[in-house]
Amino acid sequence: MTEREMLELAAKAAGVEGNYFESEAGICIHTGIYRPGLDYYWNPLISDSEALRLAVALSITIEFDGCYVYANDTGLELPDDAGAAAEVVRLAIVMAAAEIGRAMP
Repeated sequence: MTEREMLELAAKAAGVEGNYFESEAGICIHTGIYRPGLDYYWNPLISDSEALRLAVALSITIEFDGCYVYANDTGLELPDDAGAAAEVVRLAIVMAAAEIGRAMP
């Protein structure tokens, strides 16, 4: 699943309205779900606070087991670096949210 597909499905699950946007020329300064009227890009893959709000809104269970993080049934290996670990936790949350969105009509 691509980043775009994950974000679109996670947004669907969370009720976030907007369209996927990626800035031109490969500069990923603004990437995510653009929320018209708010001039804002929603992207829980890069924002800890948005990822946490997403997990809370969808009642996603986050568990840590040794070197792994699980968000619902999605399990990913955690790296040793704390910054990289936070990125993996955000990814697990968005992947779990995307699966919820995929199951929605």
